[in-house]
Amino acid sequence: RAEEVAHPRTSGSLDMANVSRVLPTSHPSLAVCDPGVAWQSIKSRDAAATPRAETTTLVAASLVAETALDLLADPSLVTAAWREFRGEG
Repeated sequence: RAEEVAHPRTSGSLDMANVSRVLPTSHPSLAVCDPGVAWQSIKSRDAAATPRAETTTLVAASLVAETALDLLADPSLVTAAWREFRGEG
């Protein structure tokens, strides 16, 4: 959470946070366990080996693939993402 970050312009707990500082990114988060389960916990680890996690992973992969197709099919989306990233619109 932002209020817990000592240096919000230079800190990040994910590699994706670091990447997002230099180019437009999307980092969806889809649940494989019930609300309230800590992400880095034994319960979360165990949930990753369930049918629910397999289904969720396939949904996530489909979302990434569909987004890539959208961007390839419509380069104006890429231009718009860069504009927003740069604070131009």
